[in-house]
Amino acid sequence: MSTLRLSLLSRATRGVILTSGFLVFLCLTALSEIRGPVLGVVFDRAQKGLRPIWGIPGASRWGELLAVGKSLSEAQVSPNLDYALGIVSEEAVLVLVELNQGTEVTSVHQLPELGTGISRFALSSEGKAAALFYSETNTLRILSGLPSSIALGEPVDLSFLTGPLQTLTVSEDGNLVLLSAADGSVSRLYAYSKETGARVVSVMGEISAVQLFENGRDALVADKLTSEVFLMRDLLGTAQRTPLASQQEGISGPVALAFSKDGRQAFVANAGSGTVAGLDLSGGPAVLTSCHCTPTTLERLEGDSVFRLTDLSEDPLLMLESSPAENRILFVPSASGQSVSRRLPERGQSRSVRVPRRNVEP
Repeated sequence: MSTLRLSLLSRATRGVILTSGFLVFLCLTALSEIRGPVLGVVFDRAQKGLRPIWGIPGASRWGELLAVGKSLSEAQVSPNLDYALGIVSEEAVLVLVELNQGTEVTSVHQLPELGTGISRFALSSEGKAAALFYSETNTLRILSGLPSSIALGEPVDLSFLTGPLQTLTVSEDGNLVLLSAADGSVSRLYAYSKETGARVVSVMGEISAVQLFENGRDALVADKLTSEVFLMRDLLGTAQRTPLASQQEGISGPVALAFSKDGRQAFVANAGSGTVAGLDLSGGPAVLTSCHCTPTTLERLEGDSVFRLTDLSEDPLLMLESSPAENRILFVPSASGQSVSRRLPERGQSRSVRVPRRNVEP
């Protein structure tokens, strides 16, 4: 073969190699930027920040910590993934973190008018209002119009509380706040509104979860001590209490409550039995779904029917996906990449339990 032909062949080979390498580089760059949908954003307590879940139910993974720029001791994310509220660790002040549909932080605003000493807060179910608790002064303040048209209510004196705060819940318009506190061997549930002030509306064993209906006047209340769930009607008026479910329906150490998007079902996370009870609010059968876990929450993620059950840890994060056909337990692999240290639930592990029909629609 002539020297000229060898030279041309060598140049052609180098050209193919360079072109192939460039194409591989473009592909890798594109893949690194393609992230897909965001299933939710979760507070990473260990890392004191916010971490997105990329993907869809059943096929998801953890993303890197979002660039908040502050160390957070507590945070809650709006279900619309447009913002989060967080307490800055060192200062105990509240910050509003604006999010681009959970994919990135667009801005961080400190809210100095709220003062310091915020020890706990609660977002409403759709993220339009928040209730703030100041433990040092035993006061409550209400934020409405979140996230863009914020209005701040006057401080509310909670000196009547005789024990530690247990639960805190606020309606979407900020007009009603439900809070419970220990009082010796019982729990007292208080309802507060600007018009009526604060008053006791029920006494139970140990109130562990409260969830307001969309109408902002009725609520479900869980009693962990007696393993019962109650319907509370007309909380701004007569405050009538009706039993909804008990151990007969599979309630065991309830710790969290949530509603389906259409409001026809209520879900109860049971720490005592490692199950989630789906309660038909028109009186149909309950459905118990085993998660082989100790659930801690029922936080709604992206979509109408996916709820987070456990906190971010070295174990996979577990979720409940509810549908008319079945309830199933899904998981997000451990963020640390460590091997699974406990048994994961199998798909579709659920059983139905017949319960007495109750007409409980608000």
